[in-house]
Amino acid sequence: MLRVDNMKVLTLGVSPFYFTRNAKIHDSIIRNLSIESDGSLNLSSVFLEHDIEYFPQESIQSRYKGIEGKFYSTSFEGDQLVTSVFDIIEAESPEVVLSIGAFSDFEYIRAIKRVLPSSFNWVIILTSNIDDRFSEFSETLKEADHVICLTDQSFSALKKQGINCSLFEFGVDDIYMSDSDTDKSNLEVPTFLVNDKNLQQSNLALVLDTFTNFVDNDFKLILHTNYYEPGDYDLDYLTSKFRAGQVEIPGDFVGIREGISQDELLKKYSNSHYVIDLSIKPITSLCVLEGMSQGCVPIINRSGCLYEKLIGGEGGEREYSDFSDLYVDNNLFFGEYLEPFYIISQDSFFEKLSYSFRMINENIGEYKCMSELSRSMSIQFSSKGFCQKVSNFIISNRNIYTKKELKLKVETF
Repeated sequence: MLRVDNMKVLTLGVSPFYFTRNAKIHDSIIRNLSIESDGSLNLSSVFLEHDIEYFPQESIQSRYKGIEGKFYSTSFEGDQLVTSVFDIIEAESPEVVLSIGAFSDFEYIRAIKRVLPSSFNWVIILTSNIDDRFSEFSETLKEADHVICLTDQSFSALKKQGINCSLFEFGVDDIYMSDSDTDKSNLEVPTFLVNDKNLQQSNLALVLDTFTNFVDNDFKLILHTNYYEPGDYDLDYLTSKFRAGQVEIPGDFVGIREGISQDELLKKYSNSHYVIDLSIKPITSLCVLEGMSQGCVPIINRSGCLYEKLIGGEGGEREYSDFSDLYVDNNLFFGEYLEPFYIISQDSFFEKLSYSFRMINENIGEYKCMSELSRSMSIQFSSKGFCQKVSNFIISNRNIYTKKELKLKVETF
């Protein structure tokens, strides 16, 4: 039986069955929020963009067996999505609606908030990394009661706009926190794992092209494509320039609905020296944090949550200065809603790879020190810790939210 003082929280986010960052955040919230609040939060959840034929209701009940809550799913868009979510909110009558998504994902809940301005408090988990030049698109976030940011860049941009916001860092599941006893010095050749989307709007082709400059070296490149199948690039063509055994590609492309198990992925990380993430939108650097938990040394963009932590964490550059030789320079561009994305500098990436090869071949002792530092740093990022912060925020602000009395906007033509 629910306690009288239990808060009802409705979560809204992309279906947690998918292999994407946003789906993993939603899944982590569902699994941990009630636990971290000692049962004082009562959850219900809406799975957006959910394929009920691929993942029927029975699979939802099986996945969240033992977790109290109601689970709704919808694949509607536009006005139908607004109507569907509106009906669920009226039925559930939550005190807090917690919506998870990128900058452009909240128009449907904004419309509902305007109709029911005092019925619930709207808290956003913003999975975009935005710039302080986004002011003309900031009205949606201003209408939320609070925004939880994943990067300092987004947090700073929102603060300048006077938007109520917090900065919480999302991290890895508990399974990645276990100690790894793999001795990477026993790996025969310098080994790199690349986790990138097989999309035209990614740095995957550029990464592979840069590696072709090292075909005369002994190395292994493990390519873990993690989004679309078959993808935009002909990987057979891209890898035909390498010698046999230099590149390992998945036997089956990992799709949005299916992927290798965590145990299999852990083995890939533990059998790699370096994990490379040069995503065009390096927000949480989640795959890098997973690899770092297994002792992989990160090669990353000069942007995103992990980079911010490396240059600005406790001790700052002094503590993590050894990683600075592996930060890859970017060319900065802006897309829709002024969300920044980054095309890496090929010259800069070539320099970082040269340094990486030298470290393994000539200074393995230095590599071991960086590997241990990498492992210890990853422990600072935890999905459960993130959920605990979200839970604490919701509970501690229960009685001090400032609800907005918003009137419907009437436009004349």
